[in-house]
Amino acid sequence: MFIFPGISTVVALLIVMLMPKRLSRKEMYITYMTMVALTMAIDVFLNACLKLYSLGTPRMEWQAWLIELLLPPLGGVIFSNFMPLKISRFIVYVIFVVLVSAGFELLNIHVHYINYGKHWNMFYSMMVYTLGMLFLRWHLHYLRSPEVSTFKKER
Repeated sequence: MFIFPGISTVVALLIVMLMPKRLSRKEMYITYMTMVALTMAIDVFLNACLKLYSLGTPRMEWQAWLIELLLPPLGGVIFSNFMPLKISRFIVYVIFVVLVSAGFELLNIHVHYINYGKHWNMFYSMMVYTLGMLFLRWHLHYLRSPEVSTFKKER
């Protein structure tokens, strides 16, 4: 059950290490940590509180926790790194990323890593992925804005 997502996590880590960097180290770090917090918050709410889906087994195991701590944030860094600036290309990119993410989710359903509850389906996941991409675009724009990128000290 954890083999496919575990291998996927290692592949994502290798991609981040080897990809041509368009993000600064600071942007990668802040994006990674933001994605950790966001992913954990969403999964605690949708998974643990509302029981809309489960990862691994219905009871959270350390392997699922480790995968959640690494894989979605690494994906966020990868998708942010290659995100086009031009809006027309960004729209195509969002569609591509959402379809790839949905396909990846289907593979994780097939290996029984993701199990839907009775009130969750792929459409909801695709909406979350779309909102996530819109958030990442805003996030990167915000990080690169002059007042944030200089980190000026106020006295």
